[in-house]
Amino acid sequence: MADVPASVVEGRSLGIFALGASLHHTLSFIKAQPLLFPKIEMSYSQSEPLSVPPMINLPANGIRLRFDATEQRLRLIEVTKFGKSPLVYKDQDIVSPSSTTGPTFKHVYQLFGPTTPGEYLPAQSGKEGEYSLSYPGISFSFPIRPGASFARADWASQVSVLSSSACGPARAMAIFHGESWPAARKVLYTSEMPFPRAPLPPGIRDGAPREIEAVHIHGECLVELQRKDAPSFWLTIGETTAQDLLAELGPPDTTHPKKKPTGPARPAGSGSRRPSAAAHNRPLEVGKGESSEEEEEAEWEEEEEEGTVVLDVETDLGTFWNYYGHGLDVLVGPPTFSTPRGPKPFNPDSGLPNMESLGAVADARNHPTVSQIKLHGNVPGSYQFQRHRRLRWTMEDVPAPDGEGAVDLDSEMKFAEIQRYLRGVYGGRYTSPEEERRLQLPMVLNRGWGESPSVSGSTELLGGWEDGGGKGRKGEEGKTFEVELYGFRGFVFEVLKTGDVSAVTIY
Repeated sequence: MADVPASVVEGRSLGIFALGASLHHTLSFIKAQPLLFPKIEMSYSQSEPLSVPPMINLPANGIRLRFDATEQRLRLIEVTKFGKSPLVYKDQDIVSPSSTTGPTFKHVYQLFGPTTPGEYLPAQSGKEGEYSLSYPGISFSFPIRPGASFARADWASQVSVLSSSACGPARAMAIFHGESWPAARKVLYTSEMPFPRAPLPPGIRDGAPREIEAVHIHGECLVELQRKDAPSFWLTIGETTAQDLLAELGPPDTTHPKKKPTGPARPAGSGSRRPSAAAHNRPLEVGKGESSEEEEEAEWEEEEEEGTVVLDVETDLGTFWNYYGHGLDVLVGPPTFSTPRGPKPFNPDSGLPNMESLGAVADARNHPTVSQIKLHGNVPGSYQFQRHRRLRWTMEDVPAPDGEGAVDLDSEMKFAEIQRYLRGVYGGRYTSPEEERRLQLPMVLNRGWGESPSVSGSTELLGGWEDGGGKGRKGEEGKTFEVELYGFRGFVFEVLKTGDVSAVTIY
C-alpha cells in the first residue's frame, strides 16, 4: 500500500478494510486502486462456493481477508507479512516504517497495554513454538523457543520470557470481532455482525438508504425486504410503484431500458417466441436448448433479462433499475394488465401478512409499477460474480411434498431440494403429466465463450483452494459459466453446475 499508513482499530478495521463489509464492496474498492493493490488473489471452492469461506489475498501488501460463505461479509483481517504496509495505532507506529519485521512482544505490550495470558503452541519436531497474544478485537502471533517449564510458568514469568531474545518479532496480526481470539474463532463465520456491509463516512451514511438484510418471499408476487434498523419494505409485483422504490431503496445505481430481442427468443419447448406467462396466468415455459450471449447487441443489458418474461408486442417494456449495493434489480414499467395478479401464498393454510398495511390493490394504475425483481447470489466462479453484492432470500412456509408440515426454502439450499418442494406446490396446476414434464425441462444458457466481465486486470481466481489451490479451470468442455434456467409460476431460477442458485427472478 505504498507509503500510506494504515490505521489499526481493534475489533473494527485496518485502513480501508472494515469488518462486516461485503465481499462485493471490498473487492470493488480493491480493484479500483491498482496502484495500491497491484496483485489480487481470490480463493474459493469450485465445488461448494456457498459452504467454504472465500478469501482475498493481497501478496504485495501482506494482507489477507477472510469472508463467510453465506453472507459474504468480512470476518477476519490478517497481516501476514509486516513491512509491506506501514501500520499505526492511535498515531503511534506498530512497526518502524523502515522495518521489514514485525513488532516485538515488548513493543506490543507497551502499545496495547496489559492483557490476560495468551495461547502457547509448543514446538513440533524441533521447530519454533508459537505464542498468540490476544486483546479484544486484535491478536499477535510470535515465534518462541522457550524452556521446558514455560507452559507451566505463571503469567508474569511468561511475560519475562516473551520479552527476551527467546521470542522473535511478530509474524502475523489479526483483527476480528470478539473479546479474544480463542473465543472469536469458534464463531468466526457464524456470529452476528453489527457493522454495515458498505462502510460510509458518518455524513454520507446518515442519508443513505437502509441496508437490506434478507428477502422473504411470501408466495407469488409478494416480497418482504427485511431491514435491521427499519421496518420491512413490502414489494408487491404489479402494485409497488417507482415512487415507493425511490422512497425506500433510494435511486438506483444505474438504469437501462429493457430491450425487445432482435432475433428469435431462446428455445422454449416449441422453439417459438412466447408471450408473458403472467398474461396467461400460467407457469413460465422454460424449454431445453442452448444459446450464447456473444450475439446479443448489448451483453450487459441482456444479462438482466435472462429468465425474465418477454412480451411479444411493440410496446414500452420498462426500465431495469440496478441496485448493485442491495444485490437486486427491479424492472419498472407501465401497467400491462388491467388487474394485477395479486399475492398468493405457497401454503393455502398459512395465509398472507396483514395486507391493510401494504396498501389496497388497484384495478388500474397510471404510473410505473414493479413487474419483476431479480435477487443476486454473487456466487464465486459464476459469470455474474461481483456485479452485485450477495442478497440472501427465503421462500416462506412452503408445504412439504409428503404433506407433513411446511418448511422455509433458502438461498443456500441446492436447487434439487428447492425443486422437489416447488414441484409439490405446483404439480396439481398442470393439465397433464406431459405438460408438467415439458415445462420443467431447463433451458441451458452457456456463457463459456468469454471470460467473466467482472474478473479482469490483476485479479486471479484460485478455484478449488481447499484441495491445494491452483488457477481456476474451465471444467468439462470449457463450460465454467454454464447455467440452467428453471421456471415455476412467478419464478425463474438460474442454477449453476454445482447445483447452487446464482439468481432468482420473481415476476
